[in-house]
Amino acid sequence: MTTCRSFRPGAARWRADYNWPLAGDWTAHLGAGLRLVGARYSSGRCFADEFKTGAYGAMDLNADLSDSRYTVRLFAKNLTNRHAYLTDTANQNGLTGDIVDVEGTVIQPRRWVWRWTSNSERS
Repeated sequence: MTTCRSFRPGAARWRADYNWPLAGDWTAHLGAGLRLVGARYSSGRCFADEFKTGAYGAMDLNADLSDSRYTVRLFAKNLTNRHAYLTDTANQNGLTGDIVDVEGTVIQPRRWVWRWTSNSERS
């Protein structure tokens, strides 16, 4: 199954997931996702305070093996370790109105996670 969803202007997400049977009651799953966010303007106190936040793309991958009792899963977020800002906010000097610095929220760095679960715990 492949899907494409747009959550806001300038942003799109694509996801592909594939499942197939293995020996016995084991199944395999592979998935990948791509997040693309276009350049956008930050929100300042007034229109003159707004400035452009750059575009970015991030890729996620996941894989798992499952049977009726267990699931072993591995996934990676931000596989390419893209450094990008999600938001930017300007801080102004209260007397002069000049922008003295800019604070931003960055995208999470690359993260690898593996997980083993007992499927009886999910009930």
